Amino acid sequence: MQPTESEVDQDLKELKDKIKQFKGGFMPWTDEISSNQIDQILTKDNARSGNGVFLSNLGDPIFAYAYKNYIGPGKNAVMYILTQEREYIFRITNKGTEIFVDNEKKGLIRENGVFYDLKNDEVATLKRHGASGINKIYIGGEEIAKIALPDSIAVKAIDITKLELSPLERNTVQMMAIYDLVSNIEATEG
Repeated sequence: MQPTESEVDQDLKELKDKIKQFKGGFMPWTDEISSNQIDQILTKDNARSGNGVFLSNLGDPIFAYAYKNYIGPGKNAVMYILTQEREYIFRITNKGTEIFVDNEKKGLIRENGVFYDLKNDEVATLKRHGASGINKIYIGGEEIAKIALPDSIAVKAIDITKLELSPLERNTVQMMAIYDLVSNIEATEG
């Protein structure tokens, strides 16, 4: 059975509570995010859920996440992610993944990995390469970053491949990267 909107809102409050203790304790996001995590907790009951913290290569906390994946037909999950500067909500359904940044709707990531803004303009593409364990983010057809999934052997989870990023590109890469990292944990642990 699919959850109602009010049930999802209640679950989102619970996800926020799971990681609120980390608020104010994050380091600024640099290009160096380790594939290491701390405080990772995964549970399975009538829904799969989990939470944890991704670290910098120096071991400092960069962002915390919590998610709940509803059991039933199709895709149905909610993810909450907290960084030093922003709060992200990803609402995953069969239609795609709705993205909210600081409670403002930003767009939709479709099943094919393309991120569309509110005007339905293509902003970025996440190309998944399952065999290599490395996914890539493209903006305007140009490779901007590589994401090493948690079960790959890479030391860095995110590798920015473009030398100079505009603020919009940086924000887009961060949003797409944390979405991909956390949704991959949710998928592999489920």
